Amino acid sequence: MSKGKRLILLALVLVLVASTVMAFTGPGKWLRVKRGQDATLQLRDAGATIVDSFYNGTLNVYRKDADIGYKAPKHFQFASDILGVKFYDQKWNRVKVVTGAVYVFFKLDKADQLAWANGRLDIYFWDTWKGQWKICPTFAVDGGAMAGCRISYFGEYALLFRDP
Repeated sequence: MSKGKRLILLALVLVLVASTVMAFTGPGKWLRVKRGQDATLQLRDAGATIVDSFYNGTLNVYRKDADIGYKAPKHFQFASDILGVKFYDQKWNRVKVVTGAVYVFFKLDKADQLAWANGRLDIYFWDTWKGQWKICPTFAVDGGAMAGCRISYFGEYALLFRDP
């Protein structure tokens, strides 16, 4: 085999390996978590926290553009990009239902803090069964600098602002 053909073959193999790795690992940040561990993984202005992890596995957080693939409910608008939270056990099985205490959080800018104080801002999760956003009971964190909610499902979360 000529040197040129070997280089082309090697380049194709590298592209295949790289695309496979990217397809498997996906976007965002990843963190190995041990049973009983507290862990926080933040990406830009949002993230997830696990308290006393129920599982050994891997936590993944990623951000998605809110305008691609999702619609805000009537009279609502997205206050930031969507936060995705996934968890995989040690055998790379995706865990969908949360066991234990897992929270998502969003940092709030001044406008968001004012909207929160006026009862017009909350965290919502995407209900894949119903195809709609549902409220996640939201609370203030760090004196109102952040909003958080305890989650029941690993999935996608959004900070939604309600128009008056």
